[in-house]
Amino acid sequence: MPFSLRSVNFLYNALNDFGLLVTLMAVDECGMHIAANY
Repeated sequence: MPFSLRSVNFLYNALNDFGLLVTLMAVDECGMHIAANY
């Protein structure tokens, strides 16, 4: 049980990190487009 819980927690953290990375990349992409327009 603890091992399973630890695995779920690890996956959850990995997904959060991945989501944060994608969000940062999307924000960076939007910033570049806005900068290119001005």
